[in-house]
Amino acid sequence: MDAPGGDREGRALLEVLLRFARRVARSDGHAEDLAQEAYVRLRTTRAFRPGDGRTLEGHLLGIVRSLRSNAVTSRRPDYERQAGSEQLLVAGSTASTEAAWVEQEERADDEAAAARRTEALREKLRAGGCALELSVCDLMADGVTKRAEIAARLGRSDAETAAALRRIRRYMNSVMAAESGRDEEVA
Repeated sequence: MDAPGGDREGRALLEVLLRFARRVARSDGHAEDLAQEAYVRLRTTRAFRPGDGRTLEGHLLGIVRSLRSNAVTSRRPDYERQAGSEQLLVAGSTASTEAAWVEQEERADDEAAAARRTEALREKLRAGGCALELSVCDLMADGVTKRAEIAARLGRSDAETAAALRRIRRYMNSVMAAESGRDEEVA
């Protein structure tokens, strides 16, 4: 992997980033993936702003930490589902295999419905020209949920961020209403 700009400072920053990524990932291959993804995010959804009081190094390390955390969290439902299945087998549960299968299918259906709703929300936001709200959704998908942190990362005021979150809720309410057969437009 090449250092940004190819200069000595860039190579030093890359080394620090890789060392940190190796420590959190515990794998050289995964560490390189994390470092590369951090640079991609730096250029896309997680732009560095020198005036926010953090160094570029600190910003990149934060991106790596967030990426690693999200990777672990995204695998957690799979681990929990597998553990639940194993628990049923080991404990000799009185629940039938059919009941366990139905419950697992309901969870999968709920996850699929959430994904459909999220995509419908994004489509409505795009159609409404809501760039700020889409950026907020991107950050929330990356695990950034605190309003103050969202505002800081987007370079927006707390009031602008709060208004964007309210608009997102209204749009999501209209998605949910449309899904249930009620026709509710966003004002």
